[in-house]
Amino acid sequence: MVANRDTPKPQCVSGPAVIGQDGACNRRHTSGVQPLLEGPAPGPHKSGVIAAPAQTGRGHDDNVCRELSLRIRDFGERVSEDEAGIRSLLSRLDAVAINNLRYQLFAPYYDRHMLGHELAISNLLGQLVSLQSAAYPDALIGDSILEMTCGTGSVIDHVCRLLPPSRLTNLRITANDWSEDMKAIAREKLRNYPCQFTYASEDLGELSFKRGTFNTVFLSQTLHLIIDSDVQRQERESNYMFIDENRHLTEKLKVLRNAWWTLKERGVMVIIDEWPALLSDRGGPLGPGFAYLFNDGLRPADLRMVQDSIMSQLPSARYICQLKVPIDRHHHMYLIAYRKEHYEQGRLPETPGAASLREAAFQAVMHAFSSMDEHLRIGMNPRGGERPYVDFLPIATPVVASTLADIPTAAASCDCVVLRQCMHNQGKTERFNMISASMNALSVGGALVFIDEWLPPVGSPHPLRQTDIGSVYMGPFFRNLVSAGAVRVPIYEGFENSMYGYQFRKVI
Repeated sequence: MVANRDTPKPQCVSGPAVIGQDGACNRRHTSGVQPLLEGPAPGPHKSGVIAAPAQTGRGHDDNVCRELSLRIRDFGERVSEDEAGIRSLLSRLDAVAINNLRYQLFAPYYDRHMLGHELAISNLLGQLVSLQSAAYPDALIGDSILEMTCGTGSVIDHVCRLLPPSRLTNLRITANDWSEDMKAIAREKLRNYPCQFTYASEDLGELSFKRGTFNTVFLSQTLHLIIDSDVQRQERESNYMFIDENRHLTEKLKVLRNAWWTLKERGVMVIIDEWPALLSDRGGPLGPGFAYLFNDGLRPADLRMVQDSIMSQLPSARYICQLKVPIDRHHHMYLIAYRKEHYEQGRLPETPGAASLREAAFQAVMHAFSSMDEHLRIGMNPRGGERPYVDFLPIATPVVASTLADIPTAAASCDCVVLRQCMHNQGKTERFNMISASMNALSVGGALVFIDEWLPPVGSPHPLRQTDIGSVYMGPFFRNLVSAGAVRVPIYEGFENSMYGYQFRKVI
């Protein structure tokens, strides 16, 4: 849903910006050259193509080139002056004031500008709801929800649209955000849902909610905005010559730890964020000056660093899934989810019933991938005419293989190959041969799925680290495929062993 679609854009004229006390943006002309696009636009041609002005000879071309040169140079000078002026004004404000200004300016345009992001988030949440239905009897999205930075309410809106209507009357949602402008839009957007809403203005670093309050906590489009103000001040003083995103990890960990304590036992934390995080549209709703203001507050952390250096430090944080879809050709939106889950009984014992438990977990992973498949295939080709990937094929009739002989030898003969619980029983050469044969058998757009157990069963001749699948064994094939998500399903609640699934798609 797009809010304030008819809000007029600020008028852009020449000159550096000065932000007044009322938040208005005042500019002065720095030259006598008028804006490039001033005046009426040429009318449409019968074909729908804008008609070119009539040519009047070489002298006319020279005049046009001279005028364009002057205007382009003037535009560049004005942009430089604008950013220098904004940089000077920013130096007088603390981090809180800058953050408030950023969202005061951006709130009316947020939904319109973030439309591609919101489509990606909706798709990811659709996959999460499908995973919940397929493999998790305990709801991943529970009845008591905290949206740590609700913004204009888009994540909550998507959740309410995706869940069955019968669940909405039981939802108790706390929508938290510092920006009153953002929350005003959220209140209007969410007012027709029958949920119980509470709006809060909590500092993310000092949450006052009691321990064990919520079933689900969302942190969406915020992780890259969590910064250490002392480190940021040092970066500004160095004129941004020394920026190290990892120096902000401690502050990010603090925020996530505070949120983690508000979760109930078996509660779920859902982090949604983009990688890389950058306001790349410098011609966006507020122009290059706002792009500078916004990017000044962006300190993304490497995705692997988030998993290894942050989530690993949260007590009893057990991985559920990592999903992704493109926003555009420049970056992806990711969803990673963790459940607060204690391993009370260690490793799964090798009893007569263990095989049936493993079979049920394997089927649950396959069912999860099949349930999420439609959302995934839609999301991997984003709107706006951009098609970074081929059309993905449905997961319908997978070839399940445990040995090389199980894989068809005919090229491009199947849509899905599942390598089932075999990697930890094979040596390095055998693993590469299995993957190579699978890639040959797959049609373009088809899925290669690994489903295996970690910790590997006791007595496995060639135990394999999970991280080796992507970094070691799939690395040589990344020219031909893309990662398309991963999920974990417990084999038996309370035991450490779980069944993991990793999906890759062939694109060449």
